[in-house]
Amino acid sequence: MFLIARASSNPAALEGTIRAAVHQVDPSQPVSDLKTMDDRVTISMGPRRSAVALLSVFAAMALTLAAVACSA
Repeated sequence: MFLIARASSNPAALEGTIRAAVHQVDPSQPVSDLKTMDDRVTISMGPRRSAVALLSVFAAMALTLAAVACSA
């Protein structure tokens, strides 16, 4: 189960409030893995960013090789 909360201020400051609200409704419900949406997006985009960076390096190497071959 997931809970999403929108905050107009620092979302990390709401951690205790969210835990207290969940425990008030159901004390046996564990609250774990609290992250901001920015953190979740960064984690989910990590593999894609790595692949794009690697592809960019190979593209730059290919461009360099092509430029050297044309000038020779």
